[in-house]
Amino acid sequence: MHPPRMSAPSCIVPPTEQLVIRPYLVPLLPTFHGMESENPYAHIKEFEDVCNTFQEGGASIDLMRLKLFPFTLKDKAKIWLNSLRPRSIRSWTDLQAEFLKKFFPTHRTNGLKRQISNFSAKENEKFYECWERYMEAINACPHHGFDTWLLVSYFYDGWDVYLKEDDDMKAKLAAMTRRLEELELKRIHEVQAVAEAPVQVKLCPNCQSFEHLVEECPAISLKGNV
Repeated sequence: MHPPRMSAPSCIVPPTEQLVIRPYLVPLLPTFHGMESENPYAHIKEFEDVCNTFQEGGASIDLMRLKLFPFTLKDKAKIWLNSLRPRSIRSWTDLQAEFLKKFFPTHRTNGLKRQISNFSAKENEKFYECWERYMEAINACPHHGFDTWLLVSYFYDGWDVYLKEDDDMKAKLAAMTRRLEELELKRIHEVQAVAEAPVQVKLCPNCQSFEHLVEECPAISLKGNV
């Protein structure tokens, strides 16, 4: 005889509202395996784009993301999710924070910030090629924390001396500065949107606790045993 399989409680406490997951939606979701080569920020961005496109009329976007995000995780990433403390995730903001803390640790952030601050042009590299490579480094670490003027300075310092004397360089740097400022404003807006998203936490009316839902209240089970 094999021992019975015990199902561990989920780490996610979804809002009480209901959501029907359409079968066609799951195959459209991006996947994340927990590999070093994968970018957690890019995964979240792609995942949110899918959710925003197919959001159901009456359901909150927070509920949709909480329900669907586990379907995007595979291999090491899925093992990590299943290892989280039961009922410890109460909002999409919570889940994002835990996910990024695990798969974008401090040492990875520091390494990518060094790539930005020590950036240099390759031999015979054209301006637009160098700019695209620099933007890839910035986009790989959207939480770099560098001011726009510092990003421009890093890029400028990475050029050979003779290229800095190019008459067209000043105009190119001005255009680059405007682009970086636009990206920074967009990033700030996205961070504020996440921070201001309402977190739905229900109070148990039986014992005035936020630690569980009313149908899981210990007081109910105690009354039933009397």
